[in-house]
Amino acid sequence: MIDRSAAGSACSQDCLTGVRPVKALARLFPNGDVVLIDQCGHCPRVERPAEFRRAADTFLGGHD
Repeated sequence: MIDRSAAGSACSQDCLTGVRPVKALARLFPNGDVVLIDQCGHCPRVERPAEFRRAADTFLGGHD
């Protein structure tokens, strides 16, 4: 069992990975979370940088 928190980002229009594998990966962590970024393909930090940054900041702000 992995004993760390994790957050994954999934994009609503990702035709390469999709949302399902990201959710499955998050379930491996005790506090796993998935942030769904709307109107985004495969690369949220390029396509939707503000939303990606907000999700990352929220996660990192709650963890040391």
